[in-house]
Amino acid sequence: MYIEEINLLIKEMYKYGDKINDGVLEKDLKLFVDIFEKNFNVILPNDYLDFLKNFNGIEFNGFIIYGVDKDLLSITTHNHINGLIEFNTIFYENEYQKKYIFLGENNISWYVYDIKLGVYFELDNPSGTKINEFANFNDMLKSFIEHAI
Repeated sequence: MYIEEINLLIKEMYKYGDKINDGVLEKDLKLFVDIFEKNFNVILPNDYLDFLKNFNGIEFNGFIIYGVDKDLLSITTHNHINGLIEFNTIFYENEYQKKYIFLGENNISWYVYDIKLGVYFELDNPSGTKINEFANFNDMLKSFIEHAI
């Protein structure tokens, strides 16, 4: 898993007075999944949903993993949340981008899940060229954190 990397990130965030967001409550996650699937007709990958149960998104040093949109939460978060539904609504204005679920970004990359292939990628922003391929969300998150720190 990504526990070692998350612990390093938590320590780094602490140096700057930041905290990572707690996980999403089960009822909030269910509502989020239902709305996402209804709006986009896409099923979210389980390993991303497992991440949300522990941490509702990440924003640090220009690196962002999207979380459950704030208006769907019944608890207050430590940090701002970039909502997955909100950002995918924007990305889906481009027909070509509908082949992905956009899970995060940094200044030069997008982190996505290819819906048909079931594979995670880091894409160049803005060209969309594939930079890295990951076997699962955990591997993508490890790379994400290593670059964020």
